[in-house]
Amino acid sequence: MGTSNHIIFIRDWLEFAIATVSLVCSLLTLLLIKKLNTWNGNLLLITTLTLFQVCYDINFMFSISPGLPTCIFWHFLDVFGGLGVSFTTNVISYTVCYVVSEIASVNVIENYKYFAIYMILLPLSIAIVATFSLTDANIDDNKPFTECVYDSTLKAIFVENFYYWGRLISIIFNIIAFLYINYRIRNLGFVLKNNMTPASSNQLTLDDGMTMYEKKVLAVKALAGRMKYYPIAQSIIRAGSAWNEFDNYQYSNATSAIMSAVCASSSGIVYFIVFLVIIFLFLSFSIVYILHSFFFLFEIDYAAQCMGGFHLTLS
Repeated sequence: MGTSNHIIFIRDWLEFAIATVSLVCSLLTLLLIKKLNTWNGNLLLITTLTLFQVCYDINFMFSISPGLPTCIFWHFLDVFGGLGVSFTTNVISYTVCYVVSEIASVNVIENYKYFAIYMILLPLSIAIVATFSLTDANIDDNKPFTECVYDSTLKAIFVENFYYWGRLISIIFNIIAFLYINYRIRNLGFVLKNNMTPASSNQLTLDDGMTMYEKKVLAVKALAGRMKYYPIAQSIIRAGSAWNEFDNYQYSNATSAIMSAVCASSSGIVYFIVFLVIIFLFLSFSIVYILHSFFFLFEIDYAAQCMGGFHLTLS
């Protein structure tokens, strides 16, 4: 087995191991969302992102299984889940940018059907085209886990380029959005400081002494300060895989191959950590849940209130 194939072998098993943990984290995220006992646009987008992540996690677990049908199946999950995760973070970026720009809510639930065209229907269409662009590979013992490859047709070239450039543009969009959100949050902090009433200048809480504008600014800062981490997390993780994709999956460099394996398959773990942080729910709560479920549910309810963004939510 050549050097490059050794790298592929190590990469695939490393992806399998990390993706297994990532899948568990994704399922835990869905479980915690269910226990929040509330529902809003924030949670709808996070749920959508997590469901795509589940598909993406499963893709890595099936990628080491033999057989052409299995190979086609995990390629479908790879394209559908990968593009879906990227495009959903773009929607999160857009909604948060709107909130910090207009100081107003975005009704995600009401507009979800429009967002779904971009973050669900488009990835699904590309994934379906991908399944009809695969052909049986020449099985070679020196090429582990290579059961199918993209053919040389125009639709296969389109799928490969759309997957790479689509996710790369997604990264660029998220980075620009992240910088803009931080810029707006910083400016809103100055605005809030300059417009605080005497009654509210000593305490940043929603008391009767605060004006409605001050309340909205506080709500916007709280909401944007949490949700902005999903897009930037996607950008950082995705950048690790883009190296090998740009190199046309040659895996001639062990460092780039390992970076691709770790970054691509660990995204569910990173999103789980972000989810815990943004609802102020740390790992210690999980231990408390095991010892005292009632206390855990109380904390979940509190976290659900925090997710509301002081009544200014992506409803």
